[in-house]
Amino acid sequence: MKLRKPHVIRVTRKARKQAIALNQPPTYINYVSTQERFELINICSCKRDKLILRCGYELGLRASEARGLLLEKNGTRKGFLYELFEQLDAPNKCHEKFFLYKLPGQYAKGGKSRYLHLGRDLLREMKDYYTTERASILSKIEQNAPTNLFIRRDPRGAGSPISKRLPSDLFNIYRKKLPYLDENLVYHDLRHTFATELFHEELKDNRGRETRSESAALLTVALRLGHALSRDGNVAPTTTRYIRLRDIMLIVEES
Repeated sequence: MKLRKPHVIRVTRKARKQAIALNQPPTYINYVSTQERFELINICSCKRDKLILRCGYELGLRASEARGLLLEKNGTRKGFLYELFEQLDAPNKCHEKFFLYKLPGQYAKGGKSRYLHLGRDLLREMKDYYTTERASILSKIEQNAPTNLFIRRDPRGAGSPISKRLPSDLFNIYRKKLPYLDENLVYHDLRHTFATELFHEELKDNRGRETRSESAALLTVALRLGHALSRDGNVAPTTTRYIRLRDIMLIVEES
């Protein structure tokens, strides 16, 4: 019968994860269009709320990470917003379009810190909020000012750091004021929007032509989002989804 010893067949952990992922029902990640973002920002009632929404689609912040924008930490200004505010009008920084801010790991998912690229306009609006609206709230209460940039406005907790849920709650409030927006949109979709547009931009050169590989562009997206890389340096499936979402973005923005 020509019998032989049976082969040892093993299913690797990676293959098992892929099988589970393929067996899941397809999910759709919403993209928030440029026009929708403009309308959301336009109905915000204060500077803080506008900035919090912008942090979603300009920095890719999760809702809970908005608390991680600090003016200083343990009395140190270097690397935090106080130092970046000073750099805005520094002669040697006048050519800078982006300013690096290291989000502390204690405020990031998984405890992994990452660098945020703050655009000059966004940083200037943060400074304006700090010197006007935020300062006005703190001037009416008797308590030490927190080091967090964003603080509560409500009478009960005025001057305290915002909660982890506030960005999500704010987004829901303003979305409901625009009844024609998809009711399934949430704050986290702003983070997906940031990643999709970053992936799109990373594919192009200075002339707007697509020259970089998808893998190189996705690596940049993964680093900016704080996604973990595999042992061989490849991006996770949670990052590769933006290849598909980019196609949706191109359709939405061209319509």
